Amino acid sequence: MRSRWVWVAGVGGLALAVAAVFGWQAWGARKVEAGREHSAKDSGAQAETALEFQPAELVSMRQEVLEDVIEFSGPLVAPGTATVRARAGGTLLGWQVQEGSRVRAGQVLGRVDLPDLSNRVAERVAALESARVALAQAERVHAQNEHLASQRFVSPAALDASRTALEAARAQLAAAEASVATGRASLRDAALVAPISGIVARRQVVDGEKLSPEQPLMTIVDLAVLELAGVVGTHEVGRLAPGMPVEVAVEGLGQSLTGRIARIAPMAEPGTRAIGVAVSLPNAG
Repeated sequence: MRSRWVWVAGVGGLALAVAAVFGWQAWGARKVEAGREHSAKDSGAQAETALEFQPAELVSMRQEVLEDVIEFSGPLVAPGTATVRARAGGTLLGWQVQEGSRVRAGQVLGRVDLPDLSNRVAERVAALESARVALAQAERVHAQNEHLASQRFVSPAALDASRTALEAARAQLAAAEASVATGRASLRDAALVAPISGIVARRQVVDGEKLSPEQPLMTIVDLAVLELAGVVGTHEVGRLAPGMPVEVAVEGLGQSLTGRIARIAPMAEPGTRAIGVAVSLPNAG
């Protein structure tokens, strides 16, 4: 009886083991199938959620030249600047224009009393009148000598002497006329007139002041064209050339202006290794 139970138990254990093996295989098969189904679902989900790029997210590549910017600063000046100077000593009687007034070339700016120059012109006029009288006298003497020579009352030597005196009188008259013309031209040039058209920027003297030759009296500027006087380093000037466009930002002005390089200095400033660059800026308004 005992041995039979053991065998039955052994047979039952073997059957249980076989059942366990077949159950494990079945569970593994179901696991693999579930994994395949899950992978299929993931693939379907990925296929359903494929990424698409918008036109704004796409960038087209192209070849272009990069701009090289060189910055420099400097004062803005008016190249068309003229200084009115006194041509002779005198007294300023009064100005006819004020600072900020617009003037045109040749316009009278003021009145100057020039006693020394006026006196010299008067002396030259008197000398001219004397030369005219001397010429008239020489002409009469020579005419008389010619009449007497025709009647053999004077010698040929006397006739030659009167002819020489007549030519000398004519030469003196021509010199006197030239001297008067020069004096009057100097008097005319000494008048205070505008050499250029522009705006009165500064008056250096006041009414009643004594003037000396070549003394600065007034400054006139022409603002039709301005220039930016800047400097750049020697390592950058090789990239610049006359005629290049330049963007100019002026302090106090809310907008940038466009100018062009007018000229580049041929040599560097001593001790600074900087080269001057002038930018022309039209300013018609």
